Order: sequence, then structure tokens, then C-alpha cells
Amino acid sequence: MFQFDYASSDVKQKLCEYQKGGVFWDEMVEDELKPVLQQLRATGETISDVGINICGINHQITGRTFEIVYAVFPEKKLIKFYECNFLSQDIDWREILRRSLHFSIGEINIPQIGIKRIMLALELIYQGHNTAYELGLHGGSKAKNKKDIARYGQYNASFLKELGLIKIHKSEHQTQGVYECIEIIRSSFANGDHQNIQRLVAESLLGFPVIKLAIQETTKGEKELTIKLLQDIFKQLDITDCGGKTEPRRAQSVRGLINWVSREAGIPIRREGQKHLQEYLDLDIFNYV
Repeated sequence: MFQFDYASSDVKQKLCEYQKGGVFWDEMVEDELKPVLQQLRATGETISDVGINICGINHQITGRTFEIVYAVFPEKKLIKFYECNFLSQDIDWREILRRSLHFSIGEINIPQIGIKRIMLALELIYQGHNTAYELGLHGGSKAKNKKDIARYGQYNASFLKELGLIKIHKSEHQTQGVYECIEIIRSSFANGDHQNIQRLVAESLLGFPVIKLAIQETTKGEKELTIKLLQDIFKQLDITDCGGKTEPRRAQSVRGLINWVSREAGIPIRREGQKHLQEYLDLDIFNYV
């Protein structure tokens, strides 16, 4: 086993995130970076399907969501990390946030859903699993009866519709309807353009009122992205459908979505425990290498 050392407290804070969760890492970062760190700790070498450059003693790994720079000292069984950056797309998030929103408070539903579940639901609908039952059955429902499985799928679809990512077609005799991805999502799947799908989902999430207000508070203001801040925003928007024990859980889910969209769009939010704004590198610069 190799020991980890860090050139700065900032690098350490970012790379130790997988041990506690919730502040820096979103689900996509965890899926990509955690196995790399586990492999480095176990063997001092990384997995082969991640891009790696070596310059002298320094190793640079650039993935879809992160870039790290480190050196390996085999005789000491030590790896020292010098840089850790999270990567984003070139999304004009300021313009999206400036757009006026037309919504009524009664239409806002707070999801208890993560970004991986959103992406999976979109892909399943594109593949033809386009009813509530089919979406629940293939989307991870652990329920035993058909009604509860369908409820799980309908919950996912309702939020996707609220974001404007899918349409729901109902006939005269249907209560739940059939789901369909909007055209630009459908064509992106057809072309295998998953980066564009993530861009479209990020732009849709930026228009979600709770996320919009939270980003405003943690960029223009000096507030940190905490569960308490999100609960205050729920109250500010007079959202009453997630009270009691469900409110902290839904706030946790929303924070996970904000972690993802802020990294994906390169939004320098102030995360919990930070006294400065989190900066990101633009993923597009690596597409020219």
C-alpha cells in the first residue's frame, strides 16, 4: 500500500473527498476518480484506460471530470499530489441564470434523485423503456409489485418533464402516458454525443428555481452550499411538499445535483467549509490535445 501526501491543503481537501462525500465530488467524479485513487494507493500505478502523461517524475492524469498531477516515490511507498482540478464544459451559465423564469410555486417539486439516475432514465426512455412501469423496472426500483415499480418510474419521469427534457403523451384511456425524449436529446443519443446530453441536462438544471437561487447565494453572496441553506430556500419558495424527515434528504439530493451542475458548467460556487470560490478548468481545452 502506498501512502498519500499533498502539496497543499487545497489539494488534500479535494482528494480526500471520497472518504467523506458531499462537498466537492459529484457522482460522476466519484465514478471516475475514486477507482484511480484506489488503484494508486494499492499499487502505485493507475488503470490503463485513463489518459496519462509523464514528464520527469511527474505524472498527469486527465479524465472526463478531473485532472491530477502527482509523483511516485516507490522506495518510500509514497505518492505526492501537486494538483487536483475538476473539469467543466464551456456553458454560459451566467446568461442562463439571467433569463427570467416563469413558474408558479405550486409547480415546483423537490426531487430525491441524483444525476446518475437522471442520465439513466433519459437513456432508458431513448431505448424504448418509455412507460412508468418499464422505466421503474429497468431504472433500479427494488419494489416487488407492479404498482410500486411504476410509481418509481413515474417519479423519475415527472422530474425530467419538469426540467423540459422529455414529453409525456397521453391517450384518452391512459392515466400515466408514454414518455419521449425531446428531439435534441434523442438526436444526441443517436449520434453517441453524451457530452452534449450532459450539457443539455446541466442547462436544464440551471433553470430549476431551487438550484438557481442556491447558485446565486453561493456565487454572488458569501453563503456556503449547506443543507441549511437549501432548506431556507425551500421555505423562501414556500415549498411545502417535503416537510419533516424528507426535507433534509431532499436537500441532500439537491446539493448533489448542484455539485454536479456547478462542476459541469464551471460555476465557482462556495462549498461548505470553503472561504473562497471553487474554480474549474475548461474540459474543452483538452479536446485539442
